[in-house]
Amino acid sequence: MKRTAESGTRLAGKTAIVTGAGHGIGLGIASLFAAHGANVVLVSLNETALDEATRSIVAGGGSADFVAADVAEAAAVANVVRRTVEHFGTIDILVNNAGIMPAGTALTTSEETWRRVLDVNLTSIYLFARAVVPVMKNGGRGGSIVNIASVQGLRGHPNRLAYATSKHGVIGVTRALAADHATDRIRVNALCPGTIDTPMLHRELEKVAASERDATLESYRRLHPLGMIGEPRDVAWAALFLASEEARFITGADLPVDGGYTSLIVHE
Repeated sequence: MKRTAESGTRLAGKTAIVTGAGHGIGLGIASLFAAHGANVVLVSLNETALDEATRSIVAGGGSADFVAADVAEAAAVANVVRRTVEHFGTIDILVNNAGIMPAGTALTTSEETWRRVLDVNLTSIYLFARAVVPVMKNGGRGGSIVNIASVQGLRGHPNRLAYATSKHGVIGVTRALAADHATDRIRVNALCPGTIDTPMLHRELEKVAASERDATLESYRRLHPLGMIGEPRDVAWAALFLASEEARFITGADLPVDGGYTSLIVHE
């Protein structure tokens, strides 16, 4: 791969699975991992987006493949892991990024929505851990699991009952997995992004009247003491660190990538 300011060898010879990788944070992570020498398997429901993303990584000199899958289905997860091992021989890194964020309170969230959010955002982590940990153990060199939580896994947020609940659960399962598999040399950590400029954010903005979108975006910026909204690469660099040997003494941690959002006692 041609060397650029964002390329290197920090993950050379490693193989990574990244879920929710068709766009946004997941694509940012997959692209940066490939730029640092990893073989990357991109996973999402959107096969068209996956194909385009994978072609882009390969065109840039990276090593990548994709598997379209519903991460909430055990058989689909097992197939992702099987195909990754068949193609690349092992799995060293798992990034659980897939997620959905419907609005709703206890009074407006249907049972179907509640279950789907928990299945995609939380149960998928259990399913992937159950399938990937044995591969990491058998490989004899451990591994790194990075779970993408949210600042809403650290703080409550109005009208996001299912999402915030699921992201609090992500932090819980991260700590439990870290405790269970430290002796297997498998590190498990979570990242907690603040507002990031992704397609998910723009879908939320589309629900706001066009005349109010700029003001809404500015209100998001003001939530972060650094005065800006993050980009997928901000989360990707943090994920690269946690996936690499530079973080060899870090497990069970939850790291905010939030422009200072969680450092405030209250928000306007």
